[in-house]
Amino acid sequence: MRRFSLFPALAFALVGAGPGLAQSRAERADLECIMVSFYMASDEDPGTQEAGLIGSFYFLGKLQAANPRRDLEAELTREMARVKPGDFAAIGERCLGELEARGKALEIMGANMEAKER
Repeated sequence: MRRFSLFPALAFALVGAGPGLAQSRAERADLECIMVSFYMASDEDPGTQEAGLIGSFYFLGKLQAANPRRDLEAELTREMARVKPGDFAAIGERCLGELEARGKALEIMGANMEAKER
């Protein structure tokens, strides 16, 4: 009898957790990109610094737009403890891919808008 009385609460918790878990994975990926971007922004090479700043603003904006009340400092601190420096290259490639895709989409949008003006 006791087992059945807990079932509705457990089912509700599991159903409610599904989208939250997916969202937290996406947010974790963005936090990783911010970490790599910060690292790049502190590089001595001006091109790497610029790419790091662009990435920082892009991924910070995504996270802030999703939840303006979030504690980014606490979230980044947790991620810094979890991510190993050896993971940075793979994370950087993933983040670069997203930035390049967004850049390409903006180029296409700009070309489309320019064509409409003619």
